[in-house]
Amino acid sequence: MTNNVTDGQWHHIDLFWNTKNARLVVDYCQSAVVAEAEDGTTFFNGTACQTEAKLPPFSEHLNLNTPLQIGGIYKHSVHSSHHKWQGRGNPEGFDGCIRNIFHNGEQLLDLSGSRMSSGTGAGCVKIENICRNLDCGNRGSCVADLTGSLPICLCQPGWSGITCVKPTHPFTFLPHSYVKFALSFEPSHFSTLVQMRFRTKETSGELIHIADHHSQEYAILEIRNSVLVFRYNLNSYYSEEIAICLCFIPVNDGYWHTVKASRYGSTAFLQIDDGENAQYNGTFSFRGHQLLVADKREGIYAGGKAEYTGMKTFEIQADFKNGCMDDIRLYGKSLPLPPVINATQWAQAVVAHNVVYGCTLNDSCAFVNCPEPLRCVEMSDSYECVCAEEVLKFGNSDCTDNNGCSQLPCWNGGMCISQDILLQYNCSCPDGTLGPNCESVLESQIFQLSPSALAAIITCFICIFDENKHSQDDT
Repeated sequence: MTNNVTDGQWHHIDLFWNTKNARLVVDYCQSAVVAEAEDGTTFFNGTACQTEAKLPPFSEHLNLNTPLQIGGIYKHSVHSSHHKWQGRGNPEGFDGCIRNIFHNGEQLLDLSGSRMSSGTGAGCVKIENICRNLDCGNRGSCVADLTGSLPICLCQPGWSGITCVKPTHPFTFLPHSYVKFALSFEPSHFSTLVQMRFRTKETSGELIHIADHHSQEYAILEIRNSVLVFRYNLNSYYSEEIAICLCFIPVNDGYWHTVKASRYGSTAFLQIDDGENAQYNGTFSFRGHQLLVADKREGIYAGGKAEYTGMKTFEIQADFKNGCMDDIRLYGKSLPLPPVINATQWAQAVVAHNVVYGCTLNDSCAFVNCPEPLRCVEMSDSYECVCAEEVLKFGNSDCTDNNGCSQLPCWNGGMCISQDILLQYNCSCPDGTLGPNCESVLESQIFQLSPSALAAIITCFICIFDENKHSQDDT
């Protein structure tokens, strides 16, 4: 294995042990060399990101009566010959940060619950120093590494903005409804990452549909028989569909749920809400085809895929109806839901049919009157009254800062105007930008110059040159 893990970035490590072999995989093998020919043959070389070893005979089980040790060895003078080990452990303690240790893929270990430790402390000091000047509030967390890149706020589901202070907008999908997206970025062929919130009482319906130009290769997140299913086919010649489900968690209970579906090559993982125990499932085997070349203009749908049956008639396959969606993220990038937001800097909603603003399914805000300037926002199983800068529980009408412009929410040179009661601000966008926060830039404004603008630029260069020339002549 040649994958470098001492580069200052966070890395994901998977260790598998069964009765036949032990296997180590780094970062879901995203550094693997993958090639797929036109005749359907595939090549996968994962030597840089995974390694595997067969267990010797009569050593199928790891029989230990000692505690689990993380980051180092309690006794430094460990002699491999005494224990008849073929290899020797590294006596050097780990210098870095460790987080999110799961046992058997579902049980999260609390690293602060250890009774014995030395040279350790809560948090990651180096990362916390980088995040010291970035306030993500109580609805976001700072994401940073040691590579020198700027930290960013990762917002909790249902929240958005640079500092995660703005609630997202839910929408209701009526019968025979869907949204079609066009992406402004090139999605990865090796991976698919989807996160969203939803609520429904229906037993079936597609949430997200991602496909290639001919809809032969696809990745679909759906509700089937009241449970979540993530299925995908990466072979355009014949079906190699793989499907995983959370088969013991009914999701048609009318409450808000957060689902995350991720694919790395032919492996995939599915989780809902906190993702522990029965709320998590996955498959980890790199076999067959590994790439999905999604059509970023015609292959991305939410709520079902529209199939035209005539000149002006169409049907919705696996129609997600009488349900709500909110905060759809593809590769961590927010997708717009019209009519409130038609475009972001990453995507545009090119078609929306029978989708309306708000979610009236068991609306917990139906009989709540929040004092101004607060407004009611539905949460997973209750509600909260919010203002622009912080989340406030019902009964508290005091906002610490009613000026939403203090967080500099306007992008691309937009001017912030603190006047809107609900959002606490409006953005006055310059020409060539659009969106509530001026976050979308028209491509024509980026790559094209009018003849008059080009002439003005040339004139400026000439003026500078002449002025410098006259200055030299005067000397």
